[in-house]
Amino acid sequence: MALTSVVLKHRGSYTAYEGTAAPTVATEGPFMVGDIVWNTVPAAGGATYMGWVCTTAGTGATATFKGFGLIEV
Repeated sequence: MALTSVVLKHRGSYTAYEGTAAPTVATEGPFMVGDIVWNTVPAAGGATYMGWVCTTAGTGATATFKGFGLIEV
């Protein structure tokens, strides 16, 4: 998945990305704790999130992302 990067600032600096899922490709990144991927195709139902936040720094394959903003059915 190709991510589009936009730098935002809020109590420090983190990077916001847009995409359809949390990064998993080893060549993407590096990602820092607090980096966000905003979901470009949010939908109701299932386990759809508004986005994913990095909780462990690393590249796409080693970074940990957790979903946030679960969208109700």
